[in-house]
Amino acid sequence: MPLNLTPKGARFIQNQEGCSLKLYLDADGHLTIGYGHLVIENAAIFKGGISVAQAQGLFDLDIKRVINALNQIKPLDILPPGNCQDAVISFVFNIGIYAFEESTMLRDIALGNLRDVPDQMKRWVKGKRGNVIAGLEKRRAAEAEMFQQGLDEVKK
Repeated sequence: MPLNLTPKGARFIQNQEGCSLKLYLDADGHLTIGYGHLVIENAAIFKGGISVAQAQGLFDLDIKRVINALNQIKPLDILPPGNCQDAVISFVFNIGIYAFEESTMLRDIALGNLRDVPDQMKRWVKGKRGNVIAGLEKRRAAEAEMFQQGLDEVKK
């Protein structure tokens, strides 16, 4: 079953990312705009800023890329829909697909150890320089709680 992001999950990610209509450097020094959209090339086209509608368009494209990449990973088809999938999509939107593919969290999912996922999420709170980032601690706690709620819903 393919992963899907619920409207609630999309709002969660947007709230976590915030929206900047001007270019800025994120905590790791990456040029960013909109809802956490990394500007890898053609930064000049964003120099004057973007509209809310353009920020939404970039977000939609970025989410589509993340979900398409996640749907190529076989073990993820065991994730319950709703909160569990939303939490994983938010997590990967933030850390990137390549980091996720190398994570213990993915190995836990592949082994069916879904109860370990929230704790694995909470480990990803450091920036590239190894410093703990308070905003990431808060985000990971919220993602872990969302994932756990999804598991609890399945038990009912």
